[in-house]
Amino acid sequence: MYDLLICEDKPVILMGLQKLTAGFGLPIGEIHLAEDGQQALQIFSQQKIDLVMTDIRMPNCDGLQLLRRMQQIRSDFQSIIISGYNDFSYAKTAIQLGIEDYLLKPVDPDELRASLVRCIKNLTRHASQTQILSGILLDQMREVWGEALPKETVSLLLSTEDNFFQAAPFGFLAFHLNDNASVSCRAVQQRVSAFLSEIFTHYLVFPVFKRFFCAVLNLSMAEERAYQSLPRFVEAFLQRCQSNDSIQLFCGFGPAAESIFQLKDTAIKAEAALYQRFTAKSSLTFSWETSTICPPKVQSQILQCCDYLCRDLRLPEIAAVENDVDSLFSKFRTSPTSVQMIPDCLHNVEIFIRQELEMSYETSSLLSISDGADTLEQLEASVRQNLQNFCRQRLKNRWVKQDAVSQAIEYMEQNYHKPLTLTILANVVSLNYTYFSSIFKSRTGMSVITYLQNLRIQKAKELLVSSDDKICEIAHKTGFTDERYFEKLFKQCETITPSEYRKRLASFTDTK
Repeated sequence: MYDLLICEDKPVILMGLQKLTAGFGLPIGEIHLAEDGQQALQIFSQQKIDLVMTDIRMPNCDGLQLLRRMQQIRSDFQSIIISGYNDFSYAKTAIQLGIEDYLLKPVDPDELRASLVRCIKNLTRHASQTQILSGILLDQMREVWGEALPKETVSLLLSTEDNFFQAAPFGFLAFHLNDNASVSCRAVQQRVSAFLSEIFTHYLVFPVFKRFFCAVLNLSMAEERAYQSLPRFVEAFLQRCQSNDSIQLFCGFGPAAESIFQLKDTAIKAEAALYQRFTAKSSLTFSWETSTICPPKVQSQILQCCDYLCRDLRLPEIAAVENDVDSLFSKFRTSPTSVQMIPDCLHNVEIFIRQELEMSYETSSLLSISDGADTLEQLEASVRQNLQNFCRQRLKNRWVKQDAVSQAIEYMEQNYHKPLTLTILANVVSLNYTYFSSIFKSRTGMSVITYLQNLRIQKAKELLVSSDDKICEIAHKTGFTDERYFEKLFKQCETITPSEYRKRLASFTDTK
């Protein structure tokens, strides 16, 4: 449903338009009424108005001035002008403002309804486009931080208004709040938002981790120039926060993104620039453009350390992993500019754990624990502890796998004559049946069902030799409910029928 605002200074006409519009049977929800431009502007500022219908000549603020001021607030609405003056200059201005229709009084009901239908179609189309762009924005952020994004951030990004996407480029800031701050991170976010509102018209501020949040800025031509000099203003703002309120807040700047599809890259660079806080002693703001990338030789050494770390995580060797972490952070300390590689390194290790080792990462993600570090030493200790926990978890899982398979095999040996299924066996060892099936095949080289069938055939062969039971009785004693299926499977495995097998073994015994 779309909310409508009607602005008309003559009460009789105002009430008539309300009654007429309400009777059209269109998806229009609440109809707001205003008798002058000031009242209409107040309602527009406080409510989510989708459709505006206004007269031109009114006291205090005429209809064209009203629409200009509304568009300064936001532009995601449709408008219709209703006027008693067939003046070309009015119509020309209306066209420039992007107004859907210019209707003359007295209003023809069919024309008004047709105009509203066109407006609603435009709103629906714009809403669909906005949803697509909002989804792209969320995807770009998820490519950087994955599922770590809080639910409130996901909701915020998905509800981004249309006017945020109307122009490019985009700026990106990443913020980290020191642990000893005297106020909450949410309060600091609000303060940053108020600061940005003095410079930029359209922006989003959203949390990622407990003490890490970001801002995306929509830059007009004037604001793009402001973005280039923004680090200087942000530095002054952060210095005031530190001196006046003991709030130590750091900010990393990414380069301007020329389209929404480049936001992932600029977000990564903004976060990487922020890691310079570990080695810089005085500055609170860090820019990707002005920072010196570490030399290729050092980059190569750091990447090699990451490779060694992944190799030892695969084993896993706790002592070797600890040495790898020491070597990696030694490189970061030796080359201060290399700290910008920290988030990339941590992300690559985490991807290796999730994809190459095919393990759910139950401990805190490496990127999220970096949020809790205020010094390089704290970060190193957190990463070391995190990966130690991972190695212990991996070793424990390895024993769990072995014990589960052994337990399942023992259970089948004792209960092969009963109706067994994969689900029953998975429940016996208290594992998800898909996971249980995977580890069983990895250990034995065959599926659970194939193993059980082979076991039953083996038990049937023993009974064929050691007893005089009928074939149907042996089938039931070994867990087969269908004698024909038993005989068919037996022949597939042994190339002869159960009866032929018994005869062959009997003749072999007689000859001996």
